[in-house]
Amino acid sequence: MKKFDLTSFVSEVLAEDYASFETALKDPKNADVDYSSGRTLATLNDTHLEQGRKIKRLWAQHADHAFFRSLNKVHWLNLFDISESGVDKSTVWFFQPDNHKHEVSVTGFLPNEKMLSGWGYMGVLLDGRVTFASNDMNKLFTGFASGKEKNPLHTASGDPRRPMSFDKNKLTYYDLVLDRSTYKTDVAGHGEMILDNWQPKGFVVTMSVIFSGIKSQTRKKILTKYLKMAQDFGVPLYNESMQEITEDDVMPEKI
Repeated sequence: MKKFDLTSFVSEVLAEDYASFETALKDPKNADVDYSSGRTLATLNDTHLEQGRKIKRLWAQHADHAFFRSLNKVHWLNLFDISESGVDKSTVWFFQPDNHKHEVSVTGFLPNEKMLSGWGYMGVLLDGRVTFASNDMNKLFTGFASGKEKNPLHTASGDPRRPMSFDKNKLTYYDLVLDRSTYKTDVAGHGEMILDNWQPKGFVVTMSVIFSGIKSQTRKKILTKYLKMAQDFGVPLYNESMQEITEDDVMPEKI
């Protein structure tokens, strides 16, 4: 009897899932998922909004949501020089409950993957529901604002983030992330995931990057600021390996 190969079986199932997604995209009833609005998030009209909503619905039907729940999700802030008080306006926004209804863009990382990105040295660690994902943010073009572009159509429900344009015929296997098999770790930091109904659960500081070549006393000053900011907001501060940073870690012999 031929030995059962679990790895091959799982790979085949995942490939079938992506194939079913592609089939759904090509279904004539979904022909209108393709669009090019050329508009900002704040001025998308009803037709463009419905088209963006439809592609997100199709994605949700075929996505492995358990996989997305397992990821560490970070919105990068690039706060290398935060104020002496440890408070920054762009940071406060994430801790105002009324803003949690607005979708935001995040980078997703596997639990054992270092959280590094070219977008910033510090980020807010968020927990929420992923509603769309890509290995390449340039495949989505969801805009640059985080809930700051107001559309009057979504005052109560919160501002959605959807692709500014979408062309199913230009997609390749790794453009959109549906599950672990389509997630590319080699481009982590450049991908984009859209997060809804989220909550801040901490801050992430990439110590191996910002402390490279910096003297010990300067490191202490920077890390003390970041730690104070986390304490002010009542959340933990983590390094890129998801290890919590405490006051003991600010001691000169440790930095």
